[in-house]
Amino acid sequence: MISPLGAKVVPHIDAAIVKRLVFECLTYPINKGYRNSFIASCVSLMLVHIRSRNASPAVPLPDSPVLCFGAFRNEMSVIDQVIREHPDWHARKLDHRGVTGIDWRSVLASTPVLVLPFIRAAWAVGGARAVRNFFMPFMGYLVYQHLLCQFAALRSRPSVLVTNLVHPLSVAVHMAAKDSGLYTIFWEHAMTPRAMISKARCYHECHLNCEHTRLAFVEEGIPADRAKLIRGGHCPHAVMPARLPRRVGVCVNDLDSLSDTHKLLAALVKARCEGVLRVHDSDIRLRKLKRLAGKYGMAFSNAAQSNLMEFMKDLDVVIAGNSNVVLDCIRAYKPVIYFWPGERSLFDYYGIVSATGCLNFASTDELVSYLDQLRAKTHEATI
Repeated sequence: MISPLGAKVVPHIDAAIVKRLVFECLTYPINKGYRNSFIASCVSLMLVHIRSRNASPAVPLPDSPVLCFGAFRNEMSVIDQVIREHPDWHARKLDHRGVTGIDWRSVLASTPVLVLPFIRAAWAVGGARAVRNFFMPFMGYLVYQHLLCQFAALRSRPSVLVTNLVHPLSVAVHMAAKDSGLYTIFWEHAMTPRAMISKARCYHECHLNCEHTRLAFVEEGIPADRAKLIRGGHCPHAVMPARLPRRVGVCVNDLDSLSDTHKLLAALVKARCEGVLRVHDSDIRLRKLKRLAGKYGMAFSNAAQSNLMEFMKDLDVVIAGNSNVVLDCIRAYKPVIYFWPGERSLFDYYGIVSATGCLNFASTDELVSYLDQLRAKTHEATI
């Protein structure tokens, strides 16, 4: 930028905001969905900037009592449920890939001016890892600046609802609302691990799916009157398989290692179970996992393209690790097995196992032994 006197003016980048935006990409294990590549970040930014130049103008934000923002399919699914109960609330998807939902052309207009100062600020806050993964935090910074202007232009003073405590786009929305003096709401779209709970302290309200999560929020310093249980939220006792399952659904996300998934699928094939491998829509190993399913003759399901309830309908049991799938199965009274052979510190990451008595295993051998016992019981019952 050039001042009227000809001197260069370096754009100001707020380091405190950058620190909040890079939290996800710096924090294990929630950063496993990032590609950890500076080149990939640059390419992603270039592509979305090109797409934004042809994007259609977005409909202005309405004067609604509550503006709800989400970025992903599972977030928007929860927001849709909220809107059905509150028809006067407004939903807006932050779709940076399809450049819809907000005026992405305006959002990205300042990219050439801000990208290098932002990268320098990211380096100062988080070092090389923050720089390698700068794309999404930078998008968050641009959204933050854009929404500050959008909120200021509203005639009303709406509340602003987001469904994610750490993703840069949701963080950007929350910070823009907070800095605009608006009332902020966190509405849980999936279970929240303790590592994230501290980020909820600056929200006026937190609406949570399970009583054990609500209690965890209170224990972490969130006032009890601000930690509310979502109406209909419940965690019944987990249902256990009554006999040897024939059709098994295996749900994985980026927290599950490829080697552990490999061993699990091999064990299910050996147990003569029909399997379906379902992959979370944020998992960057989609192609590798699809090939792995094919190797073991199993069907493949992309969570971005199918509904979980439909997926589990014809299954005898679902196996999942640190995933909200466990809670969804428990609520649907679908037999579910929590399987986590990874780091012990991450076992029962969400507290759902201890809260519901969910059947759980920490090794493939333990799970295989259990399936063998079920097979024996099933055989005895048929004699």
